[in-house]
Amino acid sequence: MGVSLARAALYVVYLLVLVEAFSAVYLLSGVSRVWHRPAYWGGHIAEPADQWRTEHHPWGAWHRPDARGRQRKACFDVLYTSNAVGARDRAHPEAFDGRRLLMLGDSFVEGYGLNDAETLPAALERELGAPVMNFGAAGDFGPVQAFLLYRDLASRFEHSEVLIGFLPDNDLEDNDPDLWRYKGPRYRPYWRPAGDGYEIFHRVDPPDGPRSFADLRRRAAGGGAAAWLDSVLLNATWSHGIWREVSLLIRLNSGDETGFGKRRSRYFEFSERRLAAAVHFLKRIKTAAGARPVTVFVIPRPHDLAAGQAAGSPAVPPIVAGLRDALEPIGVRVIDLLGPIRTLSDGDPRDLYLSCDGHWTAAGAAGAARVLARELSAPAGL
Repeated sequence: MGVSLARAALYVVYLLVLVEAFSAVYLLSGVSRVWHRPAYWGGHIAEPADQWRTEHHPWGAWHRPDARGRQRKACFDVLYTSNAVGARDRAHPEAFDGRRLLMLGDSFVEGYGLNDAETLPAALERELGAPVMNFGAAGDFGPVQAFLLYRDLASRFEHSEVLIGFLPDNDLEDNDPDLWRYKGPRYRPYWRPAGDGYEIFHRVDPPDGPRSFADLRRRAAGGGAAAWLDSVLLNATWSHGIWREVSLLIRLNSGDETGFGKRRSRYFEFSERRLAAAVHFLKRIKTAAGARPVTVFVIPRPHDLAAGQAAGSPAVPPIVAGLRDALEPIGVRVIDLLGPIRTLSDGDPRDLYLSCDGHWTAAGAAGAARVLARELSAPAGL
């Protein structure tokens, strides 16, 4: 009996070794859609960008100040750099005389999957010949966060106008507490109806100190043995990459990861209740900006382009019409990028969006910057 158990244990060890060997060969071959290396391989941890991204400010997702993070996937290998206030940008003085734009938004503004010089704010700065400050952040960042970030930090930096990137794909949902009921103890803001408008609340108390996305992942694992096992699998095994590959393929099959698959386009199907909440906080940004011009630009993902083509390209998509009806009467300009991006893509968006992820490529960000520069140079309403 003892010999049989020992032999069975030996077979299990052999199997685990074979799985690890197969996983290493597969991940090193370049065939995999994910990038994963154990911590001991070349001295790099698997997801260094998770240490750079943080979530302990009232607005939620942000970045460590004066820091760099590296992120690698199958279709990109990039460095992220943040300045002294944690913005993904070079240092800017608070005082400034002349034209200087301030851009708010989520990962498409931050430049997820792009190097510093390739981001939308950097590309627009080259097009306009005027500074464009990058106050974008990845990590489930919606209109409530944009308002809080502008009010509490970004507005300290003198600027002549405000640009707000709006991604229908998830900006309507990022701050709806009903959709985040079971997403773990994250310190991020949500909205709830209050009187004639909405109020902001957090579900948990502020953390005692800085907290990275890597810390959040460990907390989500439950702490103790579960967190230890999660850390071991992530940093010490090749097979963790295979698990990530399988998870990615499941999401790809539903279109949830890259935006190239079949999924509902929020350009055409959305909740009026969530749109009203998003508009409320966009209006609050306009109020906080005072007399400065405020422009909202609407960002499509690949499935939005396909949905627009299937719908026969209405002159104004419903989400854009809703934003314009609510915002243009108070002087906020709304620019839709769906039509121009479709024209740039010439029916094939693969050059404009990352194949393994669905965010803009450098060419996509540069194309969007050219469209924005042209629109911003034209009188509103033309």
